[in-house]
Amino acid sequence: MLWQPMLPPEPSRIFISYARKDGAALAQRLQSDLTKQGFNAWLDIQRLRAGATWTKEIEVALDQAKYVLVLLTHGSYVSEICRSEQLRALRKGTCVIPIRGQTDTDIPLHLEAVSADLKGIHFSRFQGEPDGGLMSPMHTATLAAFGD
Repeated sequence: MLWQPMLPPEPSRIFISYARKDGAALAQRLQSDLTKQGFNAWLDIQRLRAGATWTKEIEVALDQAKYVLVLLTHGSYVSEICRSEQLRALRKGTCVIPIRGQTDTDIPLHLEAVSADLKGIHFSRFQGEPDGGLMSPMHTATLAAFGD
């Protein structure tokens, strides 16, 4: 019998849905913290190529994601693109995790049940912390709880 080395597991793919209008800085910080924790976090401003059909690339990234983190802000609530990303992920059966990026933002109707199940994950209070890291062990465990 030949010995075969075990390959390390591929990191979970995460798509971060946010509105550039008021969620870009928080999305970038979340992506950075997730990457440091070993996740493959997709963020459009870092992954879209110049001249690419951006809607197609977003669709592919959404379809390949195991999780979709939805940063809930005033901008994402009114964004048709954000809503489309959320609805596509739900339709495809991807695990959607809404995260409040602002304390007083509203939740889209199609995310009400998912949000209630999570008892409201809030990252809004972390925005002022320069190096605290958004993805604490508790938040990482939340992602793991939605795993296989």
